[in-house]
Amino acid sequence: MSASDAAFGTGYNVLPIWKDRLDPKTLVTTPNSDVIYAMSYVDLSETGPLVFDAPPDMQGILLDFWQRPIPVDGGKYFGDVGFAGPDHGRGGKFLILPPGYDGDVPEGYFVYRSGTNNVFIFLRSFFKDPKNLAPAVELIERAQIYPLNTPQAERKPMQFPNASGVPANMLPRDDFSAFEQLKWLVDREGKHLASADGLGLLANVGLIARKPFKPDAATKSMLNAAAKTAYKTSRVIGLQDGVAGESYKVWADRQWINPVNNAKGASTKLIRVSGFSPTTIRSAPEWYRRSQGRGQPMRSPSTMRMARRCLASTRIKSRCHPTSRQIFSGL
Repeated sequence: MSASDAAFGTGYNVLPIWKDRLDPKTLVTTPNSDVIYAMSYVDLSETGPLVFDAPPDMQGILLDFWQRPIPVDGGKYFGDVGFAGPDHGRGGKFLILPPGYDGDVPEGYFVYRSGTNNVFIFLRSFFKDPKNLAPAVELIERAQIYPLNTPQAERKPMQFPNASGVPANMLPRDDFSAFEQLKWLVDREGKHLASADGLGLLANVGLIARKPFKPDAATKSMLNAAAKTAYKTSRVIGLQDGVAGESYKVWADRQWINPVNNAKGASTKLIRVSGFSPTTIRSAPEWYRRSQGRGQPMRSPSTMRMARRCLASTRIKSRCHPTSRQIFSGL
């Protein structure tokens, strides 16, 4: 979040759009080159209930700060807005409520109840001609975000900075800075961040809401090593074909794996989260893995050539298997 704020500015009214499509200067997970993206972070502790007024023909998702889709009143939808959401692509007003909100809920809104104050708004629009991106950009620029209880005349005007070509590292951290981000979250979220047990674990390493976090050199070195070890451990777990007796394999006799759909609750149990989240959020190739020959990972010279061609050409990217990026990840 800090990287996005530093690059594009802060405020509920700031919605960066990758108007020229994503490029390598923006380090973000699982990007595609065939859509226009917009991403924003909002803090409900500052705004109270927030309205996202969306145009039609758009696709997006609303996530809390644990990357959990925000449940929608009625129990049929979780996080989605647009084509896969309750509006079915017709657009509408989406009301995002902070944790524990028990106030009045006005009529005429799709109501999303977040588990954290900090919310990630992630949007896509679709272009028909890669040489003419303007219609897709203009569609997102019709979106409005504003506090529910702020009169129209007092709402901040929307800002849509062009994020294309702007250096920004939005990847999860695997060093001491991960604990600095956790401290920021603890201060912002307080009891909403985790259970009492979870907050107790954070307190054990000095992460306590509104109290200084200034580890000495030895502790900082230990936490840095812990973050690196934890990330490496998550990669090992994430590359397994199954966890806790449940298989991720799509077909029992092949090496295609899908932890998203092939294991019940794959993103909820702790051991799965430790592999699922860092692996999928930081390194999209591990969502699906293909092997060749006798089940060995793809590493042959021909595979290397295929991967380089895929990664170098946006024209054939749609046919490029995610393993191409994994080949160069050093795993």
